Amino acid sequence: MRKADPRGDLGRVERQRQMLAAVVAKAASPASVLNPLRYWTLVNAGAGSVRLGQGTTFFQTLSMGLAMRTVANGDGLTLTVPVSNPDAYTAVGSAVLWDQAKASAMFADIARGDTSGLTKYAK
Repeated sequence: MRKADPRGDLGRVERQRQMLAAVVAKAASPASVLNPLRYWTLVNAGAGSVRLGQGTTFFQTLSMGLAMRTVANGDGLTLTVPVSNPDAYTAVGSAVLWDQAKASAMFADIARGDTSGLTKYAK
């Protein structure tokens, strides 16, 4: 689908978000917690795919899980790096070029922990 999508890589990003939302919604369903086999499978799959730093606390991990659930429910904020040219052609093929000034500003806001203005980058 990547080559056939008129939005190219940006369309792929949208489909990845939809897929992640579906996975999280299924994982957060009561059936995932009430069915012991499904719960065991989910916990082991999650543990194998997420790496935490040595200083990561239980509450930070819980906060991340709740944030992922919020995003999966459609209530969270998802961002795409600002793009200046979604259909650039380079020596190695087609590419999506970032808007360097806006991308730098967005990453600076995130690094400072200032999420108040991030909605302007929402997708």
